[in-house]
Amino acid sequence: MTLVYDGVDGFKRQGPLPIALKKDEVVHVVIVDEAPKSRTAMGADLRAIRARIVASGVPLLTREEVLAEVHSYRGGYSEIESRE
Repeated sequence: MTLVYDGVDGFKRQGPLPIALKKDEVVHVVIVDEAPKSRTAMGADLRAIRARIVASGVPLLTREEVLAEVHSYRGGYSEIESRE
């Protein structure tokens, strides 16, 4: 089982529980914070938004999908094309 911190309300369960637990069995959990700390308030806000999206189960966009979306917002203009 994976617990994902949503940055607001706490931890949400994601995925199946990989072990069979008996009723009232005690389980010790070690929480590892692998996310780097934000240096700014905006960075912290963006990390919280990302955590909520991940917790909701919505897949994140790939780099190519992000670039395609930015490209469409710019009316077809792309920084990559302007360098060529």
